[in-house]
Amino acid sequence: MLAVEVQSPSTKIYDRDYKRPAYLSLGVKEVWRVDLDRQLVFVSKPGGPTDQLHDFEIRWEPPGLGRTFTLPLSRIFRDLE
Repeated sequence: MLAVEVQSPSTKIYDRDYKRPAYLSLGVKEVWRVDLDRQLVFVSKPGGPTDQLHDFEIRWEPPGLGRTFTLPLSRIFRDLE
């Protein structure tokens, strides 16, 4: 359903240009690339925009669950400040 990658500077291009499309082509419904340095998350979905930038919160709706989860990025990155 969901793949989450924490990118490092050394793998950024590989994660974006190779792994993301591979996940999506295998049927993953949503790919998040987490940038710890900039405290951002890039979200991609099949047939949707590539690398949609999230800098405040992410809303995730797992397929078939009928519920939306709101994840404030401040909580995800709180121990990095």
